[in-house]
Order: sequence, then structure tokens, then C-alpha cells
Amino acid sequence: PPPPPPPPPPPPPPPVIDVSDVRYRGPTGEAPDSQRAILHSRGSVPKRKMSAAEILKMPFARRVIVSKEAGIVYCPVPKAANSNWKMLIRKFAGFDDFRNLKLAHSRDTSGLKYLDSFSAEEVEEIMNDEKLLKFVFVRNPYDRMLSCYLNKFNNKEAGSEEYNLFLSHLYGWKYVTTHNTSIEPKPTFLQFAEAISHQKHQEMDEHWAPQVFLCGLDVFPYDFVGKFENITNESDALLQLLGKSDEHFPSQKEIKFLPSGAGELRNEWYNAHLMSLAKQIYPEDMSLSEYS
Repeated sequence: PPPPPPPPPPPPPPPVIDVSDVRYRGPTGEAPDSQRAILHSRGSVPKRKMSAAEILKMPFARRVIVSKEAGIVYCPVPKAANSNWKMLIRKFAGFDDFRNLKLAHSRDTSGLKYLDSFSAEEVEEIMNDEKLLKFVFVRNPYDRMLSCYLNKFNNKEAGSEEYNLFLSHLYGWKYVTTHNTSIEPKPTFLQFAEAISHQKHQEMDEHWAPQVFLCGLDVFPYDFVGKFENITNESDALLQLLGKSDEHFPSQKEIKFLPSGAGELRNEWYNAHLMSLAKQIYPEDMSLSEYS
């Protein structure tokens, strides 16, 4: 009999990424080939075209940070290391107090500019400006929902001011004012998931609202949609693109904000029903980020 055919050759190694002459997404929404190689086709081409004037009416326009000094347009997603990037952006913009996260998280005190502070003409220029790197980092919806529950409810002191604030966002202020929250049992993870499954996107607290809704991922032309699960490597690559190769992405320890460890705890907290609820709450996040 004839000899068996030789096995197929192994796949070629991934190309070495050269970031020496990167150009960001152009006005057409299509990135040049060199950029596609570098960003691995990880931009977001909007599913529906919106004018700058229409974008300014969207809730996410209040969230997107625009720093021309840093060359960055960034949408912070709570529970996806947004504190780390806010610190870096404020550092690049020249703020001496860039390590102060309390200032960084407030629109009133951060000193940063947001998309809704610009005119429609300026927003159009921002969207088409190849000198501005427009990016966002998203997180596995299962881990993000669990991280939110652990950080805002399970690990908070019952009856504390912050605990009551998030409890009011979950059940309403009437519940908080008519219950002794310091002695009543905390909501279980299942109760938390069921409560937010009945909320509209615009009613949700930002920490558990869908990421697509928070950052307009279906309408805004981001150059890069990074993943929290690989945020250190991908952020370091973005820093290189920004000409900041001498910088590094700060760890949670460096910013003094300990992680919840939700990714390692997923199997302990989720069952089939909770997985189904998460898919019901975050269908766009699941499909957009290929997390389902």
C-alpha cells in the first residue's frame, strides 16, 4: 500500500508586532493593514452610524474621557481596572496628584475632560482624529457581575453608608429607609442577580450595568477593545503605541486597590441558573466579547 500522507505542517508562529509606525483608525472606520496586525482586529466598527450630535445625547458621552494631552480617548468600565487607567491618564496629562484615586473617580475633581463637554463639531473631529487612541477594556460578564456582588455587598459592612448606597441602587431608597440593614441578612448572589435582571439599563448602577451600554460599544468607533483577562500585556502594548514604553501598567497593589479574585471564585458561586441569569442580563456583552 502507498505510504500515508505526511502530517500537515505546523502553523506559522505569530508575526512579531512592530509598533514603530502605527496609525489609528481613520475616518472611514477601517484601520490600515499595519494597524490591524498590531491591534489584532480588536477595534469596534459601529453596528449603526450615529452623528456626533446624536452621540452627545447618549448616556455614555458623560463617561468617555478625552485627554488630548495624553493622546487618549478612554471609556472606563467599573470592575475592569478603570482606576489603573484613570491614574495613568492623569499622570500623562500632568497632574501631580495622579495617585489620588478619589479625585480621579469624580468628574468634578479629576480635572479630566469628558466627551459631553465638547461640541458636536469637536466630537466629530475627536472620532476621526488618528492621533487619539480610542480604547476600552471589557471583562468577562460572569466575573464582572460576581466581582461587583463581592465588592459592593458580600464584603461590605452591613448597614454602612456605602453598603446602604448600593443597596438602594438594588432595591430602592424606600427599602433602605424602612429596613434595619445592619442586622438584616445581606442579599445573596442569587437575589442580587434576580434584582438586577428586572432593572432597565439606564436604571442600573454603573458597577453592574452592561458594558456595551456603558461605553456605547455598538455606536462609538473604538480603535481597541481590550480584555481585562489580559489587561497587563495589552495595556503595556497600548503604552508602547502611545510612546510611553518607559511606563508600565500599574498593578492593583500599586494603586492600593485589592482585587476581588472573582475569576478564581466563579465555580464556587455560579450554578446553571445563575449562569442563565447572567446571559439574560448581559446578552450584548456576551456576544460582543465572545465570552458566552
